This record gives sequence, structure tokens and C-alpha cells, in this order.
Amino acid sequence: MAVTQSPPPPPDGHAEASATPPISPVQSRIKWMELATRLLLFASIVIFAWTAVSALARPAARRLMQPISFRSPNADDEQPQAPIDFFQGDDEFESEPRPREPFRGRHGVIEDDTEDDDNRDGGGKIELRAASARMDAKLYGQPSERSVEMGEVRAGETIFVMKESGGWVLVLRGEGAMMGWMRRDNVDSR
Repeated sequence: MAVTQSPPPPPDGHAEASATPPISPVQSRIKWMELATRLLLFASIVIFAWTAVSALARPAARRLMQPISFRSPNADDEQPQAPIDFFQGDDEFESEPRPREPFRGRHGVIEDDTEDDDNRDGGGKIELRAASARMDAKLYGQPSERSVEMGEVRAGETIFVMKESGGWVLVLRGEGAMMGWMRRDNVDSR
């Protein structure tokens, strides 16, 4: 019988180190794709959990929050301020506006001018009246020829008169939606 001998041990005394074959480029790409997939899955789970927790925690947090109230240091002690509820819906607000109270300054009451701009100029509601321009005219920012020119209106162009003040009219030009003051004698009413 023939006796087979095992190969001699390596010179440094270690057994053969390479029991697994080397990794091919395809296998390394697969490992990178698996790692990227796991990271994306983890990120999507974190995002989903974050939105779920915030959606579930919001009603609980609203119950814990108290309405915020503001108290002016100059206000009278007899009139307590009502708390402001920031979670009111639009339908819960009052439909009629309350009159404004005067501002209480350091040296007493400062009267507040509560008139609207339309009421100051003498007009009520703004009514548009169709007209046309008699001749080419310039639109000004204020009812004065010294004010800034805003644009111009061509002869025969349709305009809408919004307000009249002395020898000037506030007009709205249909094309380009430009508004400005022009002389009354340049307007031909329809």
C-alpha cells in the first residue's frame, strides 16, 4: 500500500488562509444594491413613523394647550380681556364687525380715524361706469398734472370711470388693467 503524505506546512506556520473564493464584480454590485435598498427602506420607515406620530400627537397637544390671552398694561382693571382661541374655524367668527376702540396712549386717549378711504373722498361705494376716451390722454398717479405718469389711454379706448373729483376722474383702463387719474374733459360718457 502506498502511503500518501500531506503537503508540508507553510513556512510561517499558518494553515492555508483562503477558504473562500474571491468576490466577483457582479457580487460586489449586488451587495451595494442590497445596502442601498436597506438604507432607503429604513429612511422611508422613519419618515412614515414621524408623520404618523405627529398626526396622532397633534390632537393630544391641542387638549393640553391653553388659550393665549393678552392684557395691555394700560387697560382698565374692570374690563378683563377675553382669551383668543387660535383654533377657531372661519365660520365661528362674528359676521358683524365691532367698532374699534380708541388707542389708549401714554398721555390719554388718542382718537383713531375710523372712516374708510371711500368715505373720506365723499364717495360711497365704488361704481364703475363705462366710458371712452375722446383723445389720447395720460394717466396720473394723483389728480394733478405734476404727479407721476402711470400710463396713457388712446382715443376711443374703453375705460371705466371709478370716481370723480373736481376736474379729474379716476379711471380703470380695460387693457392691461391700469388705473389712474385723467382730466374729465378727455372722457366721453356712454
